[in-house]
Amino acid sequence: MPEFSQEDFYDVDTSSEEVSEVGGRRNVLLIGGGVLGVVVLLFGVFLTRSFLEQRGASDLMHVLENAEDAIDQVSNGCVDDACEQSARVEVARAYAEAAVCEGLNESFFVSCVSLVAYDLMDEKICKALDGDDRRACEDAVLLILALDEVDLNVCDDIFDEEIRESCESQVIGTAAIDGQCEALGIRDERCLTEERVRDVISRNDVAGCYGFGTEDEVYCLLMLDLADDDGDGLSVVDEYHLGTSDLMADTDEDGLTDFEEEVMHGTDPLDPDMDGDGFLDGDEVRGGYDVLS
Repeated sequence: MPEFSQEDFYDVDTSSEEVSEVGGRRNVLLIGGGVLGVVVLLFGVFLTRSFLEQRGASDLMHVLENAEDAIDQVSNGCVDDACEQSARVEVARAYAEAAVCEGLNESFFVSCVSLVAYDLMDEKICKALDGDDRRACEDAVLLILALDEVDLNVCDDIFDEEIRESCESQVIGTAAIDGQCEALGIRDERCLTEERVRDVISRNDVAGCYGFGTEDEVYCLLMLDLADDDGDGLSVVDEYHLGTSDLMADTDEDGLTDFEEEVMHGTDPLDPDMDGDGFLDGDEVRGGYDVLS
């Protein structure tokens, strides 16, 4: 039977415990380093934000100082308070800075902030106002934005119901006139009508104009009344009612344009020889003869 010494009996392998201890220290170091990195990152963000805020405040102070100098120049010669207040409003708009409005009386302050907000199309500027004044300012800016971007979604943010409905109507009207209804996903009766009107106009179809309601009919005829494809001085509408062609300046080919016959000589633009003597009306006019006898 083999003999074991006391040392052999109690000889325990401690290598795994050493590895575990080293791994534990490593994990602690990694966690500690990660926490330190986060702290450093947050501190850097804080310093950056503080720097930007200080820089922004510095820039604003510089703007306000220049604005005050400008106000002194603009208000030079003012004899009453209203003139001086108006000068501050004018400078605030020129500098595009609502902070310049500070110091104005209530009515001028509201107008000043609102005008700067309108100019910049930035409803956040309206936050300098309170209650109904703030909502009115924001609604007006949103209306401007909606029309500028032709965006119905902007209208949804308008507080006042009447202004919101007006916004939607104007945006749809603009989209219809510009032919953007399909691109913007607007399927409104007004858009559909406008598309038909535009199609009629594109084809110089005067008769087609009379198939619309009064307002659209007038608009259709007005647009065609501005069109003159053959350049003879008579519009598409004029030629429609005369029976002449808007593709030929001289429909009856007698040497006189349709405009000259209708407006200048009183001859028939569809009859090349008014007096039936065998000579074209254009030749008789150039020869000094009476085309009517």
